[in-house]
Amino acid sequence: MTTTPPPPARLALYGFHRGDNGIGRIMCNLANGVAAHGVAVDVLVSHPDSADLALLSDTVRVVALGAHRGADATDRLAGYLRRERPTVLLGNREWGNRQAIAARRRAGRPVRLAFRVGSPPSASLARRHWPNRAWHRARLIRTYRQADHVIAISHGVAADLRAVTGVPAQRLAILRNPSVAPDIDQQMRAPLPGHADRTRPLLLAAGRLVGAKDFATLLHAFARLRRHRNARLAILGEGPLRGELTALAQHLGIADDLVLPGFVTQPAAWMARSALFVVSSRFEGGPNVLIEALACGIPAVSTDCPHGPREILDHGRWGRLVPVGDAAALADAMTATLDAPPPAATLRAAMAPYRAETAARAYIEALRLCP
Repeated sequence: MTTTPPPPARLALYGFHRGDNGIGRIMCNLANGVAAHGVAVDVLVSHPDSADLALLSDTVRVVALGAHRGADATDRLAGYLRRERPTVLLGNREWGNRQAIAARRRAGRPVRLAFRVGSPPSASLARRHWPNRAWHRARLIRTYRQADHVIAISHGVAADLRAVTGVPAQRLAILRNPSVAPDIDQQMRAPLPGHADRTRPLLLAAGRLVGAKDFATLLHAFARLRRHRNARLAILGEGPLRGELTALAQHLGIADDLVLPGFVTQPAAWMARSALFVVSSRFEGGPNVLIEALACGIPAVSTDCPHGPREILDHGRWGRLVPVGDAAALADAMTATLDAPPPAATLRAAMAPYRAETAARAYIEALRLCP
């Protein structure tokens, strides 16, 4: 009697994040890392027009569903589930998670659903007005009850998620982001035309130009530092507060020392030319750019915001932590780190768990995709 072997494991990534942030890059690292371990990987997109998709290896298949949201998108996702029968569908965004639940029901296939949570849900709830906040929390609870696996990117996000949604501990895993691409050394050597000034140290920050990143406090801290040190500051990212930040830099007298290059797909080239990386955020989930900077051997300082920097910096072991919104403390930490930076090799070694190949293996084991 011949036994039919089980079909090979297949992971489908849904809710691919387009836009001026680093989440798409992280998901590409995850897809490449999982595929490198012998698991088939599909990246599901509405339209294959994201620049980040160019980062995918040839072993990863991009599936264009041709619809973004609504009933048509749910139908097309259900059709994919019926046709391809992936082992696990990994959702990366709240709307995508809800569509995945509806599509699985419509497809009638026993695909396991995994939902990845990259930021504390309490932060998104806090931005909503009552009673919309209560309604949204109830929807989150309903959504996560139907997941087979829930993945939090840090212990802080996991604790926040449990408090908000009550997701059972047995379905919750805390997995490192695959933040460090295998070719990060090659990325560090990429040229930066027009930004070759090596006469002054470059301080670097990165993120959406929005209030949560609190780049205003960073500008105030940098202005303090500039009183006694000749340095430059670059903030990689784009967003609605560009005009306000430019005006504040003019007011503080540091406009000539500030560079706002916009969104950068691969920031390692900037990091390699920096003397210090700075996180000034009010809250985070697990800032990938902080991990990347440390993996490049660049010293860092960060606000002690919820949730992520304290965990990444090992309670201050790999970089100084300062109170949120305290420009004076941030300036002092920046100065002290520039004066006595930790060894680059030590920082790179500390970020080994975040390397794509290592983090991807943890995903494979948690999702039971072992080939």
